[in-house]
Amino acid sequence: MKNLVLGIAVLCFTLTSKVDDSHHVHGRGQARIKITGDKVAIKLKLPVHNIIGFERQPKSKAQRQELVKAEAMLLQVDNVVKLAPISECELASKKLTVKRFKKKKNHEHADFMLSYKFRCLRPSELNEIQFVVFDRFVKLQNIDVLLSYGAKGGTKSAKTEELTRQRDTLQIVKS
Repeated sequence: MKNLVLGIAVLCFTLTSKVDDSHHVHGRGQARIKITGDKVAIKLKLPVHNIIGFERQPKSKAQRQELVKAEAMLLQVDNVVKLAPISECELASKKLTVKRFKKKKNHEHADFMLSYKFRCLRPSELNEIQFVVFDRFVKLQNIDVLLSYGAKGGTKSAKTEELTRQRDTLQIVKS
């Protein structure tokens, strides 16, 4: 029964939360973090405007260079997140895509979609994840986080939290 209630709560959160694939608000990013055994998966969605100041296709050489520079910075995981060093987590894979869409007629929007996967030698020591992306990109003000702990057959527990420039570290308390 406890698992059923938890599953329903997680489903309701997923359907109504700000951490949502279609939600796009300037200044606000979204993160989904799943910890399963020794693996940590972080998916992050950031409005392109927060990172480079515009969302449309680059029109000049300078804008193209700015986009390339931003993509290179985001692919350097230490520019985005830092996992507690004591957990000895190693980056296993990373991926960056740009999702473009039109929200209103002739008004283009875009999001950076980031995925980082880690393997930790001491996963029980992973007690925090710092979002240093706030330090690198000043237009980013908030990140809505959904943290879940995996278990065989699904999600064991989950929590939501809003991180800000002033409070940029997600505390991880495993039950």
